[in-house]
Amino acid sequence: MKNMNENEKISLFVSEDGNVDSHEHNFLELVYVLKGGAKQTINGEKIMLKKGDYFIIDYNTVHSYECAEGKSFSIVNCLFLPRFIDKTLGHCRKFSEVMENYLIR
Repeated sequence: MKNMNENEKISLFVSEDGNVDSHEHNFLELVYVLKGGAKQTINGEKIMLKKGDYFIIDYNTVHSYECAEGKSFSIVNCLFLPRFIDKTLGHCRKFSEVMENYLIR
């Protein structure tokens, strides 16, 4: 699983890693499922993912992926810092905080 370097504000890539161990990070993550299926565990809750699903993961949210039996799993990851959208959003740690900002409305 790729990570952002501290000088980047955004990173976009395709991941075909399959199973991904529990981890968390200090940026927002927009995920789109390209193919396959997997069980995602996010903050202890298990969710089945399939092609076409998308979601956003907030800062410091523990999550992992386990491929569905006999299926490959591929996602597009867009890792970004809120300041990529606007420098005044640097304090935001949840996507809901970004959306509540007066500049976004």
